[in-house]
Amino acid sequence: MKNFWHIQLHPNNQSEFPPEKVKKILEDTNCIGMDEWADGWVYLNQFRTILKIGDIVLVRSKGPLALVEVIGEAEQTPNPDLKFDWFENRRKIKVLQFFDSQVQEKIGRKVNGIFPTVTFASANTSEFIQKWYSLYTNTHMQTQAKSLLEYKKQIILQGPPGTGKTRLAKEIAKEMTIKHEISIHDIRSTLRVGLVVPSSSNYTKYTILEITDSKIQLQLENEKSDYPISFKDIQKAFAKRLWITGQKNGSDPYTAALSKYIFENLESDKVKLIQFHPAYAYEDFVRGIVVETEDGVPTYKSVNKIFAELAEKALHNYQDSLKSAEQVSQEKLLERYLKEFKEELALQIEDNDGKLFLKDTSTYLFQVEADAVRYTGDNWKQNTGLRSLFSDIATLYKSDATTRKDVTENTQISSLARSHASYTLRVLDLFKAFMKGKSLEVQNQEKLDLKSFVLIIDEINRANLPSVLGELIYGLEYRGDAVESIYAVNGDRKMIIPPNLYVIGTMNTADRSVGHIDYAIRRRFAFVDVLPIIDPIKNELAKVMFEKVSKLFVANYTEVIQSQASPKRASTLLSDFRPEDVWIGHSYFLTSKNGEEGNNEIKIKMKYEVLPLLKEYVKDGILRSNEESSDDPVQMVLKELNEL
Repeated sequence: MKNFWHIQLHPNNQSEFPPEKVKKILEDTNCIGMDEWADGWVYLNQFRTILKIGDIVLVRSKGPLALVEVIGEAEQTPNPDLKFDWFENRRKIKVLQFFDSQVQEKIGRKVNGIFPTVTFASANTSEFIQKWYSLYTNTHMQTQAKSLLEYKKQIILQGPPGTGKTRLAKEIAKEMTIKHEISIHDIRSTLRVGLVVPSSSNYTKYTILEITDSKIQLQLENEKSDYPISFKDIQKAFAKRLWITGQKNGSDPYTAALSKYIFENLESDKVKLIQFHPAYAYEDFVRGIVVETEDGVPTYKSVNKIFAELAEKALHNYQDSLKSAEQVSQEKLLERYLKEFKEELALQIEDNDGKLFLKDTSTYLFQVEADAVRYTGDNWKQNTGLRSLFSDIATLYKSDATTRKDVTENTQISSLARSHASYTLRVLDLFKAFMKGKSLEVQNQEKLDLKSFVLIIDEINRANLPSVLGELIYGLEYRGDAVESIYAVNGDRKMIIPPNLYVIGTMNTADRSVGHIDYAIRRRFAFVDVLPIIDPIKNELAKVMFEKVSKLFVANYTEVIQSQASPKRASTLLSDFRPEDVWIGHSYFLTSKNGEEGNNEIKIKMKYEVLPLLKEYVKDGILRSNEESSDDPVQMVLKELNEL
């Protein structure tokens, strides 16, 4: 097992070795070290003989500086450079992480425990070091997976049950879409009057009473008094991650609560999670047909499903991010005018007894919808009429379309609009009349940033992927190219997957009841192994049981846990299976409770979750076991679990 230590990497003249210099020593030499002095033989002996390869050392220099892992045996360097790497006794290390504001956001800065100022010493009881190392192991995999996702665009997190694949996928998605600063628009779009916001510790609740141009009026639960919180203070709290780093001032609990709520909800529309199952189909995932009934008359309509919806949002953002600030601001203003135009149309239809006739025709507008207005004629066979999309009207308005030819030759609008150009042109004329006297000139121009959109597909291998993905098998690889769907939405079969849409799949490698991922699909995804780790397990009984269960799958358990070596198959695991695919994960061994209460929860988990799973492994021929033998390693573990 890993041990934790601390060291201050400077001689007595600390002033000549500031943190910046100590950091450079670590970067240039990849070593930590100690000198020799009369009373220091105890520390030196620990450094040379007790400190092991794989141990974790906190390097301190006026506070935490770096977390390093020992990778070499003790060595001596005679006549060292006293002005730089001054230490004669040294150990090769790998720098895992330097302390920075992001680490401080998660675990704080205070190093608990009383450590000698210069000497090297054990720190196994340091909660700070353990938190930092746990954070590193989690974020290291997360960082690697995120980098791979940014390169490949779609990855699959694969591993045995209980390794936290879905949780990791959510953390990666959050990291991909997170904002480090927020605007007043972000605050306004996330918070609303009447919203009840929990405190950052979930101890109490606050209710938003009012939102003005510059502040939010907040009321504490069970109190009559209310407090003004400025947008500026909320922005500062968000940037500092105040709900993590600690609250000092009187208004901090309020700003921490509001900024945390914004952090958790601001970009929620950019991350979607679904779970595949054997009955899942293309029509559930990409595009399908829905039935809408009006006045007892059913109509069939092709609509975008979760993938196509998110792809469309991502594409709009991608295209908008390429536009100038002036163009984006004008389009935002145009959207506002379109909203007012819709309201105006609805009033005119109502004032004309439900029939607003288009100029020089017997065709009339009769219903305003969220994205279109419907039109029909009294003699039309299709009772529900046709739809004129407001997005098409906006596109034609921006292109200064005036003739039927302008409509039919515009490839940026839907085929439905082009096919019925005469009617489209008349609706456009109504909008032009509405816009008369209105300007698209904008003083405060704002450029849109490119944003990431993430789709998480849990249990991705449980569906028939070639059938579910369809033409997306091509579209996922060739981003930006239009692919033809079997369904036309608003008269258009084309669909584009933009480069800012990312896909994260999770796959339980122990589940043999699901289909195989064929090579064509496999080639389009990168695969990341998510294996069991011991670091999140805090309960001592759970640690003991995790080791015993793990050794049924992994022959070199200690080596894997300490140095993240590749697992070797245990003698109890049949040769058809890799440890990486079936080794039971650490999630089964976690508890948030302490003491006897925690032990009781672990006992329940062992008896009613882990034990049945191991028995299933024996039954399925994954684990080799002889029920007749009293010293059979599998049966011994099963017996111990059953007796807990």
